[in-house]
Amino acid sequence: MKKKTLQAAVIALGILSASFTVSAMGETDVEDTVLSEITEESMQNQDVETEEDTEQENPDNPQPEKPQNGWVENENGWQYKDENGNLLKDGWWEIEGERYYFDKDGYRASYWLYADGQYYWLGTDGKMQTGWQEVWGQKYYLGTDGAMQTYWSVIDGKYYWLGSDGAMRTGWQEVWGKYYYLGNDGVMQTYWSMVDGQYYWLGADGAMRTGWQEVWGRWYYLGKAADDGAMRTYWQEIDGKYYWFGADGAMRTGWQEVWGKWYYLGKAADDGVMRTYWQEIDGEYYWLGADGAMRTGWQEVWSKWYYLDVAGVMQTGWIWTEGDKWYYTYESGAMASNTWEKMNGQWYWFDESGLMAQGWKYIGRYKYYFNNSGHLLQDLDGILGRQSSYEVTINRKKCQVTVYAKDGSNGYIIPAKTFTCSVGLSSTPTPTGTFYTPDKYRWHTLMGPSYGQYCTRITGGILFHSVAGYNMTSYNIRARDYNKLGSPASHGCVRLTVRDAKWIYDNCKLGTKVTISDYAATPFDKPATIKIPASQNWDPTDPNI
Repeated sequence: MKKKTLQAAVIALGILSASFTVSAMGETDVEDTVLSEITEESMQNQDVETEEDTEQENPDNPQPEKPQNGWVENENGWQYKDENGNLLKDGWWEIEGERYYFDKDGYRASYWLYADGQYYWLGTDGKMQTGWQEVWGQKYYLGTDGAMQTYWSVIDGKYYWLGSDGAMRTGWQEVWGKYYYLGNDGVMQTYWSMVDGQYYWLGADGAMRTGWQEVWGRWYYLGKAADDGAMRTYWQEIDGKYYWFGADGAMRTGWQEVWGKWYYLGKAADDGVMRTYWQEIDGEYYWLGADGAMRTGWQEVWSKWYYLDVAGVMQTGWIWTEGDKWYYTYESGAMASNTWEKMNGQWYWFDESGLMAQGWKYIGRYKYYFNNSGHLLQDLDGILGRQSSYEVTINRKKCQVTVYAKDGSNGYIIPAKTFTCSVGLSSTPTPTGTFYTPDKYRWHTLMGPSYGQYCTRITGGILFHSVAGYNMTSYNIRARDYNKLGSPASHGCVRLTVRDAKWIYDNCKLGTKVTISDYAATPFDKPATIKIPASQNWDPTDPNI
């Protein structure tokens, strides 16, 4: 249309020129009229062909069409033509800052593309995507070149497992024989991680650990199975042994109080095994039982009793308990029970419960008396006083005399006194049997002649008498004869000290029963004898000196 307007203007200029010529010839009114018509009508309304129209319509000079470019869509998809009208094809092309992929026929690829050994996501519009992309409910990571990442990938300093298909994984994943935990955002977790209410140790590399693991100087147990890994807490039995991990899962050692009871879990930092039964710890013994719990007080262990103080330490020696009760435990810690024990020269009796005897006690065939300290009294004159009758036994082998008092209808079962004596030599033995004393004497003539200060006849020529002397005074003995007391030395009589011969003389009535044998019981100790020097001629027990 612009070209046609140009032709009209040229024609108008021609008319104007002709008019000007006429005007020059003197007819100026015509010029004004013609110019006005051209400018107002001819230039606006006349349809004048332009040079361009003439050239295009000229069959002798045809003009080529301008090529079409940009996006073109047909029934097979989208294509793109460059400014020369050429289709883009066979690879990647950048268009207005976006990258597209065209196949050999020039069609634009979309969605997932596999090219040059890599996968790319082009979406519905064919634009190559990069970074994180959610595709059909799964997340993928596409590098700066658009290639889909697979397997382990480090993205912004964090590890992700994308598998062989590139899909981001979450939760537990087994990767090349190891387990890893990937959060809801796909990030690989490391070190301690809580998963479904349980703790797991994933280390610096994120691989889940199992079994025993030392973490920052402390030991933890994370299950035995390869797919377990959960941190154990509280009591755990591992390979037949018990360990205490507490609420935080850290293995404990040494003494630990657990729910009101004490347990010992080994001393070494890498031990932790709960100890049972008897244990020696820092030089002390403790009884931990089969369940490992430390015991206190009285405990029966394998049919023996032991006493453990409030700290659980096994006690030895004397044990005092409330109610002024005394017990005794050996060096092994075992309590003495139903037994006699001699300590520091004193005899004690411990009944079946281990209680130390005090006062009167029936033990075996006899009735004994123990003072408040538990000592067996072996001379009951101060307890019984003088009795109306006694019985006497003599053990020839031991050279020991025992005097028994009567316990009512129970008979003569109270050991009241005991004396050391000398019986007859083997060539002149003291006779055995049961006899009843018929006589007693003060200063009686014996063989030799010799003299006994206090004498009680047993039978025939056999008497109880003090060591014979060579006159009837207290200064009449020979030291060599006196010092033989406690061993056979007489011609058959029973020799005694002046003190002991006098006691029988004073306390045993005529008719007292005397039994002599080699096996007579001796419930009391044989008293020690007193040795006198050769120059001494008197009995140190003589009350008359």
